[in-house]
Amino acid sequence: MAYWKKKSKKQLLLVLVSIAIIIFYLVNSGEAKAGECKPPLFVFGASMLDVGENQAARPGREASEFPPYGLHYFGRPAARYSNGRLLIDFISQGLGYGLVDPYLRSEGSNFKRGANFASSGATFNSTFFSLSVQIDQFRFFKAAELDLNLTEGLRESILTIEDFSEGVYMIQIGHNDYKQFFSTNPGRNGNTFVIETIQLMKEALMRLYNEGARKVVVINLLPLGCTPGVLGPIKPTKDLQDEYGCLISFNNLIDNYNRQLDILLKDLRLELSNAQWILFDIHAVIYNAVRYPAFYGVKNPLQACCGPQDGNYNFESTQQCGSPNATVCKDSTLHIFWDGIHIVESFHHILGKEFLEGKSLTPKFLVRESCNVLN
Repeated sequence: MAYWKKKSKKQLLLVLVSIAIIIFYLVNSGEAKAGECKPPLFVFGASMLDVGENQAARPGREASEFPPYGLHYFGRPAARYSNGRLLIDFISQGLGYGLVDPYLRSEGSNFKRGANFASSGATFNSTFFSLSVQIDQFRFFKAAELDLNLTEGLRESILTIEDFSEGVYMIQIGHNDYKQFFSTNPGRNGNTFVIETIQLMKEALMRLYNEGARKVVVINLLPLGCTPGVLGPIKPTKDLQDEYGCLISFNNLIDNYNRQLDILLKDLRLELSNAQWILFDIHAVIYNAVRYPAFYGVKNPLQACCGPQDGNYNFESTQQCGSPNATVCKDSTLHIFWDGIHIVESFHHILGKEFLEGKSLTPKFLVRESCNVLN
């Protein structure tokens, strides 16, 4: 009898150990983490999100391909308009992807984690790589990937129809449109222009929806009236500035666009409720950093880090970042802006953290829990 009791205890111990091993495996395996996923990212926009599309298309023609761009992370120019990584880089690295490749880079690219179509200088519809063209590129890319599935069978490097439906589609466009509008029409009422650009955004979103996009994140416009590239050439008098030194008229125009963008996304949530229409409010984060710089570790909110280091804004149109008379500040983390309009890596990090933690997103959206939440 003692023998069987001893044997039963041993068997029970083996069972418990086996259960513990299984639980440990399930808890620590990627598949077992409830709700956690790594959806591919499909990115559209301009220089704030461009990770090398223009370099691949027209090498040697972008300022971002020359020093001192890329200085503080890559140690060399990396075709990004910053001193290091961009918002989208922090998001993709946070998901464990590394860096998502630009669509036009043919060498060494892995599109299983998504593709970046963003092109520096892009506008809604009037440049070579406009948002409209980028969506055309996406449609061609999607068709080619699905065709490879049919002709060559499933491979790890090829996207499936499920990947496209589970993917997160990110768009930020309009900075170039509004800079051009403001510089050529400083006294004109911008309401009509806002209506026109919102209509173009809606058309773009509908095209992506018709291609199967069901998780769409639209990033609003940063407060351009606070950027060195706007303030430097204008040098506005006090009566044209708000209490933080930003150009009131330009920010009012941007605020109008951002309000209408918010309304558009609210309408889409009602009209097309089988998709998620998410607003990422980077405008609020950046403007808060201008208002309360110390909270973000910033000391020079309206100054460019890379420029002529001439005082108020460190920006002159003839001495922009990369020109012989432009130098780099001692500590880029004390700034929001790297050059006239683009953001330093440290602030991109802040924005990336906001996104990954589901902050400044309406409605709440956690990308790591976003798989299989739609019909």
